[in-house]
Amino acid sequence: MRYILLGIIFICAILAHSLRVVAHGDAAWIAKNELRDPITKNLCCGPDDCEPLERHEVRETFQGWLIIATAEIIPHERVIFGTPKGRIWRCRFRFDTETYNPPGMHPKDTTRCLIMPGTGV
Repeated sequence: MRYILLGIIFICAILAHSLRVVAHGDAAWIAKNELRDPITKNLCCGPDDCEPLERHEVRETFQGWLIIATAEIIPHERVIFGTPKGRIWRCRFRFDTETYNPPGMHPKDTTRCLIMPGTGV
C-alpha cells in the first residue's frame, strides 16, 4: 500500500511539473530557470506573462531600455541577459489593478522583467 501511495505522489509531481511547463509554452525556459528581476527580485514568469519582442520594439537609451509600446524605460541594472536563440523577452504584470490592488501592487501590463540576448558585458 505504501508503494502505491508513493507511486501516486510521484506521478502527481511529474504531471504538475509537466503542466507548469506546457502552460508557459515558448516561455517555459523562463519559469524553469526561475528568472527574477535582478533589482526587485520579482519572479519573471506566470503562465501567460512573457512574450517575445521584436528588435524594433525596444531601444537602448542612456537611462536603460525603452519599451516603445508602453514608453517604459527599464534601467540597465534590471535587465537580464542570456535569452536562447537571441530573442528579446518581456514579462509583465497581468493583474487588473482596478479590481485587485493590494498594497505595493504594480499597474497592469507594466514590465516585470526584460530579458535580452547576450551576456550584458
